[in-house]
Amino acid sequence: MFFGNRLKKDALNVIKKSFAYDVGPIQKPLFDAIVKEYKQLGGNEFDVAITFVLVQCNSLDPSDPRAQPFIKNKINHVNRIRHKANMSNAEIDLMISEVSGKDFVALRGAANTQATARSFEQWFDQFSAECERLKPGLGDMIEFMDQTPLKRAHLDNQDPNEIALHFAQTFDPRSFGR
Repeated sequence: MFFGNRLKKDALNVIKKSFAYDVGPIQKPLFDAIVKEYKQLGGNEFDVAITFVLVQCNSLDPSDPRAQPFIKNKINHVNRIRHKANMSNAEIDLMISEVSGKDFVALRGAANTQATARSFEQWFDQFSAECERLKPGLGDMIEFMDQTPLKRAHLDNQDPNEIALHFAQTFDPRSFGR
C-alpha cells in the first residue's frame, strides 16, 4: 500500500513540475485508476504522469484552435521526459497519435505536414516502390522483413524516399535470411 501512495505522490509531483498542471477533484478518480493500473504493471511515476496528461489532452478537440496550444505544449513536455518512463516509445507514440489523430505529426512539430495524413501502408508502398526503382528486386524482398524500423520511421515522419535510398545503398541481399 505504501508503494501505491509513493507512486501517486511522485506522479503528482511530475505532473505539477513537468507539465505545470494540477490534478483537480473531478480528475482524481481517473488519476487514481491510472496509478492503480501502473502499480500493477510495475510502472513508474513518469508512466502515470504521461498517461494522465495524454488522457486529459484526448478529451479535447485537437482541431479547436483554443485547445491546440495546450495539446502541443503537453506533447512537447511528454517528448522531453519520455526517456524516464518504463513504457516504450512506441506505446507513448501510440497514445500521442490517439490524442491528436491526423494532427499527430503537426502537433509534434514536424515540418512535412503533407505526410501526416499518410497511413503506414501508403508510406510503405512509396518506400517499396522507391527501393524497387533504386535496386530492382529489392521491393519484393521488403515484405518479408521486420517492418518495425519502418513503422518507427513513419511515426517519426521521415521521408520514405530518403529511407529507401539509404536502405538500397546499404542492404546486402546475400545477408538476407541469416
